[in-house]
Amino acid sequence: MGFSLVPHGKKIVALADIGGSGSACALADAGNVPTQIQAVVRTPHVHEDRQGERTIAQLAQTLSTASSQLATMYTQPGISRPSELYAIAHAPWIQSRSIVTERSFETETKITESLIGDMAKEALAGDSSLVREDVCEGSVSHIELNGYPTHAPHGKMAHHVKVVVLVSEMKRAHRDELEHALRPSFPEIPIRWRSYARALASVLGERGSESRNAVIFDISDDGSAVSVLRKNVLTEQKQIAAGTQTLLSLIAGKGSREETLSLLSMLEHGTCTTAQCDEINAALTEAEPAITKIVGQGLGDMAAQRRLPNEAYLFMHEDLAEWFARFIARIDFAQFTISSKPFSVHPLSVADFSHAVAWNAGVAHDLGIALAAALVHTELHKNS
Repeated sequence: MGFSLVPHGKKIVALADIGGSGSACALADAGNVPTQIQAVVRTPHVHEDRQGERTIAQLAQTLSTASSQLATMYTQPGISRPSELYAIAHAPWIQSRSIVTERSFETETKITESLIGDMAKEALAGDSSLVREDVCEGSVSHIELNGYPTHAPHGKMAHHVKVVVLVSEMKRAHRDELEHALRPSFPEIPIRWRSYARALASVLGERGSESRNAVIFDISDDGSAVSVLRKNVLTEQKQIAAGTQTLLSLIAGKGSREETLSLLSMLEHGTCTTAQCDEINAALTEAEPAITKIVGQGLGDMAAQRRLPNEAYLFMHEDLAEWFARFIARIDFAQFTISSKPFSVHPLSVADFSHAVAWNAGVAHDLGIALAAALVHTELHKNS
């Protein structure tokens, strides 16, 4: 596609955000800190029948368009060729969970990289519920030695080791179709599949103790997922069929997506007229019972097994995020939390990733790409 060789000292990677709000592709220099975003192209979801389920073919088309437009922008000489592609998929197309394995020794034993690797492999091999051909990622997300978490176990002594493996599954046919959409623009380079759950858990793990125990809401176009972190480990995940499209249809009926999002944005910024504000507020009020039922059912199912942390993080379209955060905090979901108090909800924005991500002048800031870049930053520089 006209890419040149990577200059010395740089690590150019391609990023793909799939299904959060359409699809987006980007190029970034991940060789330094922070990761520098060089270009972004996002192809929005175009599907006016908001009650209908978008097919994987429609999602693949948005991905193909975004990747081909990005490649066209970088056909001129002097632009670096990406060495790999990180593809981050959102609900409902991917599901994640944790598998735990433990091993005890009679005496203090030196912990090696091969021991951790063997335990991770045993965990995956021992889980008969996994659909092998659908597994698109598996990684060690948490290690404890003698009951204490550690990020650097190698060479230490311990008599008990606990390894947590985060594994994600995507239907093989779906993954093949998405890869087919990407390959013309990014031929021959490795594709590293990642789930939004892995990305968010990894990035939030750097924020400190306030996010060690948290609920994560990922509200994407075609569905949603609620994930629970306990001591920085993904312990539960619940898929919810309703996503941004469903919320918009409940709020504004048959009105266009763009018009509804525009009105919501104006409402948040106080720039709508009195009549417009009254109209959208009335629509939000009318939609609340249905939305409460949808979200409450998912939270209730999870809390029935174990009450949920109070801290919550929200990843969704910025024009809906502030309203939805207030909705989650205000509606009586306190019955589901550990403290029996309302959720304390933090809508994530591009600014939350500023420690890890920077943007070239003129490049539009994009939340999904910011998350993808922050994940790459964490994976490449966590031990540096």
